[in-house]
Amino acid sequence: MSGDSTAFLVPAGEDRLGERHGLGVSTIDFKVIAPGGGLLALENTFHAKGGPSRHLHLEQDEWFYVLESEFIIEVGDDRHALRPGIQCWGRAACRTCGRTSATGAGVS
Repeated sequence: MSGDSTAFLVPAGEDRLGERHGLGVSTIDFKVIAPGGGLLALENTFHAKGGPSRHLHLEQDEWFYVLESEFIIEVGDDRHALRPGIQCWGRAACRTCGRTSATGAGVS
C-alpha cells in the first residue's frame, strides 16, 4: 500500500503493515497509523481468556469498541462491561486495562 494515496483499504484479518502482533492471548492487527502519532486504530482478537494488564498512556486517549463477545474495561477507578456495539473512551494519562472471559474481536 502506498502512503501517497488519500485513501487505503485494510482487509479483514490483515494488518496495515503486513505484520503480526500479539499479547499472548490475542492477535493484534494495526488498521490505521497516522503520521506523528495522531491516531492508531487496531483490532485486537482474543483467542484465549485474559487481556492486557493495567497500563498508562501518557499522551494518548484510548477508545474501545467491541465487535463481538464481552469485555470488562477498567478506566481509572471505573469498570464497564462492554458488549457488541458498545464503546468506551479513556482520557490520556488515565490507567486502563481490559479482559475477556471469552474469545472475540474488539477495536482499540
